[in-house]
Amino acid sequence: MERTLPLEIDTDADENISGQLWMVHGGGFYHVEKQKIPKIMPRTLHWFKWESALTWISGLSLLIIVYYMGGLMLEADSELTETAAGFMGAGILAIGYIVYYLLWKLPLGNNEIIGSIFSFLLIIAFFIGLDQVFSSRAAMMHIGAIFGTIMAANVWLTILPAQRKMIASAEKREPPDMSLAVKA
Repeated sequence: MERTLPLEIDTDADENISGQLWMVHGGGFYHVEKQKIPKIMPRTLHWFKWESALTWISGLSLLIIVYYMGGLMLEADSELTETAAGFMGAGILAIGYIVYYLLWKLPLGNNEIIGSIFSFLLIIAFFIGLDQVFSSRAAMMHIGAIFGTIMAANVWLTILPAQRKMIASAEKREPPDMSLAVKA
C-alpha cells in the first residue's frame, strides 16, 4: 500500500537538511535525510555502485547468450553474419553512450526539455537504423541495452567521481562543491 506524503521538509529540520524521506520496509520505518554537509562521517558508507555493475553485467551476459550466441540477431534472409552482427551490436552500445554523453555536455543538454526531446528522437532513429540491420526483437533489445549501458556508465564515470570529491571535502570538514551534487 502506498501513501503519498507531503513533499515539504519537517519544520524542525535544520538548514543543513535539503531533503527527507520516510520509508517503510522489512517491518520497520526509516527516516532518511539528505544533508548538504554531513554532521559526522560514518565508518561504513553504502554506495549503490555494485548493484549497477551487476545489473549491467547480467543484462549484457543475457544479451550475448540469447542474441549473439543464440542466433537471434538477424532475420533469416540477412546477408550479414551473426559474428558481424554481434560486433555491430557491441559497438552500438558504446556509440549510444558516447552520443548520450556528448548530447548532455553540449549547450543543448542544458535545457532539459529540448535535450529530452532530442534524446527521444535519437532513440527512435537508433531503433529505425537497428531495425534495418537486426531482427526487430534484437533491435529493441539493443535499445534497452543502450539504456542500461548509459545508466551503468553514468554511475561509474559521472556519479561516483563526483561523490568521491564530495566525500573527500566532507572528510576534511570542508563544505563540498555543491555543483558536484548536481552531477551526481
